[in-house]
Amino acid sequence: MSYNKLEEDKKQRIKSLRCQVLELKNSTSIDKEKSIKTALNIMDQIILSEKPERKLLESILDSITIYKGRIIEFRLKINLQ
Repeated sequence: MSYNKLEEDKKQRIKSLRCQVLELKNSTSIDKEKSIKTALNIMDQIILSEKPERKLLESILDSITIYKGRIIEFRLKINLQ
């Protein structure tokens, strides 16, 4: 194989990899957007309801801790499914 052929093959490979990286970035952005919309939708449902459904609360809360003096700590989940 000649040097020019090797160089052309490597350029094609780089171009292909750049396209793959761009596709992954776009895919990740779409996934993040869906996750944010899901979280906002769940929060809206909880806020607008008079008595939130247990299922909704379980989907966003990781834990609830009640301390002496009636102080309540809510820990939210990092990722919502």
